Amino acid sequence: MLILIFALAPDVSTYRSQTIEMVTLFQSTDVAERIKKYNDNFLKGENKLGLTRIVDSSEISVFNVNDSYWQVQV
Repeated sequence: MLILIFALAPDVSTYRSQTIEMVTLFQSTDVAERIKKYNDNFLKGENKLGLTRIVDSSEISVFNVNDSYWQVQV
């Protein structure tokens, strides 16, 4: 499951009363299942979309649904 988390710390330019310290939003998505389906179809040769994973600026995997493939290939 991929859960997206956002945080906003309002300042005087976004919220003038300054009574809110921080706002957090969480969204659970079905994108993990969709990415897994596309990745599996690519590995079977059924599409040419390629494999999807999310990495940080250091190329460290943050979100991955095909762990075994990336461990062998990297």
